[in-house]
Amino acid sequence: ETWQRIYAPSALDMAECPACICHGGDGGDGGKRNAAEVDSIVRPTWDEFFAVHIFWPIVFVLGMCILMIGLNRLYDRLRSRNAKFRIWVQQYVGTPDRPQATIPRYYAIGEVLRMAFSLFATCNYVVRTYSVTYSGSHVQTAEEIANAFFVCVYFVDRLKWGFRPSSAWRINALVDALTIVPTFLPYRLDLTRVPDEKRWLSLRYLRISSAMMAFEWLRKAGGHEVGAGAGALAGQFYGFVLRVFTLTVCMAGTIFVLEVLGEIPYLEDKFITTAMGDLSFIQMNYWIVTTISTVGYGDFSPTTVASRLVIIVFIFGGIIFFGNETTMVTAIFNAANQGLGSYKPMSQNRGHILIVGRGCSRLSSMIQTFLLETLDLEYWGGDASEVPELVFLSDVEYDPDLRAFVLHSFVERVRAKVHFLRGDVMLPRDLQRVKIKDAIFCFVLPNSEASDSYAEDSRNIMMSLQLVRQSPGLRLRLMMLEPRGATRAAVVGIPSQRCISASRMKCGLFAQSTRVRGIVTFISGLLQDRTNFSDELLEHLRKQDPTNWRLEYSNGIKKTMHGFIIHDKFVGWNFKDAVARIYQDSAGEVLVFAAEQEGRLVLNLQGDAYEGQVVIAIAQSREQVMPFADSTQDWRRVFLANRQRLFDRGANTGVEAVARSEHLSLEHFGKTRRALPERHALSKTKSGKLRTDVLYAGEEDIKIVEDTLPESVDPIKLRDKPGLVLVILLGKDKCTWQELVAFMQDLRDPSVPIRQPVIVLSSFEVPKDIVAQCEDSCCSFLAGPIQNIKNLIAAGAQDAETILVLGDDIRADPQDDIGALADAETVLLSGFLEQALVVCSDANDGRPKFTLTEFGFTQSAFLSAEMFKVARRHYLNKNSDDDLGASDIKAAGISVMSKASFGTEHARDHLRGGLLDSMNKVFGHKNAKPELANVGLDEDHLLLNECFAAGQAFTLDFFGGLFGHVFKFPATLEIVEALARPTVSHQASKLWQVKCPDVWVGRTFGQLVAELAAVEVCEGFGTFCECALVLALYRQSRERQLSASCVGFNSTLPPACTELESTDLITVLAPASFAQAAWQLDLLTGAEGQSWQEDQKEVDSTAFTL
Repeated sequence: ETWQRIYAPSALDMAECPACICHGGDGGDGGKRNAAEVDSIVRPTWDEFFAVHIFWPIVFVLGMCILMIGLNRLYDRLRSRNAKFRIWVQQYVGTPDRPQATIPRYYAIGEVLRMAFSLFATCNYVVRTYSVTYSGSHVQTAEEIANAFFVCVYFVDRLKWGFRPSSAWRINALVDALTIVPTFLPYRLDLTRVPDEKRWLSLRYLRISSAMMAFEWLRKAGGHEVGAGAGALAGQFYGFVLRVFTLTVCMAGTIFVLEVLGEIPYLEDKFITTAMGDLSFIQMNYWIVTTISTVGYGDFSPTTVASRLVIIVFIFGGIIFFGNETTMVTAIFNAANQGLGSYKPMSQNRGHILIVGRGCSRLSSMIQTFLLETLDLEYWGGDASEVPELVFLSDVEYDPDLRAFVLHSFVERVRAKVHFLRGDVMLPRDLQRVKIKDAIFCFVLPNSEASDSYAEDSRNIMMSLQLVRQSPGLRLRLMMLEPRGATRAAVVGIPSQRCISASRMKCGLFAQSTRVRGIVTFISGLLQDRTNFSDELLEHLRKQDPTNWRLEYSNGIKKTMHGFIIHDKFVGWNFKDAVARIYQDSAGEVLVFAAEQEGRLVLNLQGDAYEGQVVIAIAQSREQVMPFADSTQDWRRVFLANRQRLFDRGANTGVEAVARSEHLSLEHFGKTRRALPERHALSKTKSGKLRTDVLYAGEEDIKIVEDTLPESVDPIKLRDKPGLVLVILLGKDKCTWQELVAFMQDLRDPSVPIRQPVIVLSSFEVPKDIVAQCEDSCCSFLAGPIQNIKNLIAAGAQDAETILVLGDDIRADPQDDIGALADAETVLLSGFLEQALVVCSDANDGRPKFTLTEFGFTQSAFLSAEMFKVARRHYLNKNSDDDLGASDIKAAGISVMSKASFGTEHARDHLRGGLLDSMNKVFGHKNAKPELANVGLDEDHLLLNECFAAGQAFTLDFFGGLFGHVFKFPATLEIVEALARPTVSHQASKLWQVKCPDVWVGRTFGQLVAELAAVEVCEGFGTFCECALVLALYRQSRERQLSASCVGFNSTLPPACTELESTDLITVLAPASFAQAAWQLDLLTGAEGQSWQEDQKEVDSTAFTL
């Protein structure tokens, strides 16, 4: 009765119970229980303990698995159809693909209570082992509250994991079942109740593990999981203490239970009495292990001479054995952690993706986006078994940040799909370790920070040859750094279709951006299925401001490409009629823009649809295109088979095309230095005469051919021409000059009869052979300090229609690992540009100039908006005496460019101060804005960046999304190449951008799509041949709370009911006849005031000497 009232007895109770275990001095010897107390202990039998604490909990878990099959279907249905339920779950609980709740404070409170109640349950169990009778009323009440809480938490956790049956076997769920079910089902197997006095022995000590996991969740959610700050160190210390306590309690509790219950029935040991003691074979195994492991309990010792002599040998041998084996086990674990083991697939029926090259060993923007896109659990329907396995193979140590990114960005069942192995691609045994023959895809990624891009490309070509040799049928994709990298790969036998020249594609996008604003955002959105515009964020924005630009932008960024085989009902239809009908029947949600023809993808196909034809459409989900698809065939298999036949037919055309495109570039050295004339090209082939180009790459310095340069163009005259493009170069290595020529080649595309004036500004002298080839009446080169406001103004920054900044040479010092700070020159230049352009924004209705900047690291892009604010603040505060008027600009001229200073010290100091403030804001304080923090907005996500939405920022994330999309969408490279470089892929239609005609202002986007696709004479656009497909809008209205630094934002395939505005730019996929009709009406972007020229000189990227 005393112990039923309270654990701590009063003085009267102590007198009544002298044998109390808490009163060891009087009740027994040294605190031991006396005979009466021992007799009062009622121990459960093994059958009773097994039934209550093991059998019924397992039955409960199995029953929950069956029940959750139906609950999981209900959960998926509610989540897909009920937006409020989906938002609530993501905000307060979490989902299987995003376990971290966006508003974690309430879930954190639950974890704190879980930790507190778990510690209480563990302590209560420990006390019960000393007082086996039932506790007092207040302790019993606390136990009931804890049990009720654990029941609620159990179902909340199942909701978090989508009521998936597999979640019932998670550690927390099993601990809940083993500790809570016995409270509600205290029955034997014959369904008779086990008395309360026998239920003091239980498994509730396992609750300590729940407390530890709750603490780890809180530490991770609080941001103290890694780092060296005070909070991180304290969290690591407390975590260490709790883990040690958990280990000891679980082990001690298990041994205590086994000893109290006694021998398991039918497993009792039998002994033989000897001089050494009661022995058995199991007993001797136990004693030998404790002896040779140097633990030595001393409960047994040999008594015969023979056994003593033998045990001496065994002890020495055991110590050596344990030392060697312990070292071996440690080495095995270290080898596994370092990636020296072999890849073991988790599923035998699915292949894996292999990633090799120096670029796969470091954490970069490209790798981050690639991982996020490939391992996006939401894309795979929340089923982790469908997520492909990624196997990395590198010959250098992996960046710890890369491993940490995988650890913290993905749930456990997804990050288990990522394997990091060490090895050399050139060694067959290492390729066998990664099971190269079972790989379904392979990416060869270069190190974008390599000091020598030429050598890096050469190494990657070697790797690709070895991979193809070991696995001829491997689907290989090789990324090259230099513009001519793909050409070099084609010469040695790697098809150009398997190569991606990062610089070439980037230059094509930059050239297209001068005519199509937002093209980078448009294509990037088509490549990325994973967005960070959650439903709760959009709901919050709709309530706060329905006109916010993010609402329209998010609708467009969620649109991606979907392939399918066109339905039989459209066979024989004209392509434009089928496009218009599908767009109409889908209520403006699906727009077909490309089709496969004889293995080649054609944009805006001009012809008829045929049976089994693969088409590509823009839509938000796969379900939207299914009504128009032939579901009996897999479009991927059909497309890959047709493409392979095309490759087989044109296996040798790649090398011939390379030879035809090359120019002779040999230079003779002797008493006189001269370049060899073209007649020395002697090689021929059966197919015709071919010119051979030999590139000189033996010296680091650029060899300049001594040709007579044409008369220089006056840059001041170019500044007065409309549509001016200012190109600012930050690099100085040979790759920079290759990129410049590649850009000029794409800009002077013969299929675009518009010659935009170009001024190239560089801190270093441009090689004379490049100047000789590119400089003409519409192109001029300037050299001088670029971080100089007057120089930027004199070079035409205020007059240019488009400003392009090709990023700094981040490969300058390979030993200096400074991460995003390598973009320091680019960010500083952005500040100087904004200082030079701030005057223009007032004259342009508050819209800044369209500036496209290349950043090596994603974080650097977040500083662009801050640079505009700094410049704006300086412009409003400075004296009128410091203004740069028109006379000052003319006076600066070109002549002052090599002598001018870096501007006034006041402006320079103010800019640097603002830059430091901005860097602290972005890199030091990464929290979201207060009004958006409670909806889980991650402002560090590039898709949410305002400059990226405007198409004014280019990073390596583009290529990460490209590679991440290739596995899911095999036509990715063909589509991107066709959109970025249409002439190279022989496309008759390309992207154009036109102003919204006055007659279309106020009308809907759906009407515009239907009319341009159906007729060849459209009101407001003139007369043109074939159809035109409207793909996107570039919205420039300042009424949508756009950032002051952004010109507008891209909206891909907006809803059909969207009203057109006078400031909108319409992105159209159409042939040149449409552009000419728009040019005649002064609607074509980038062609204002320019003539339409049918014949242009093509700039060749191979016609300069290195």
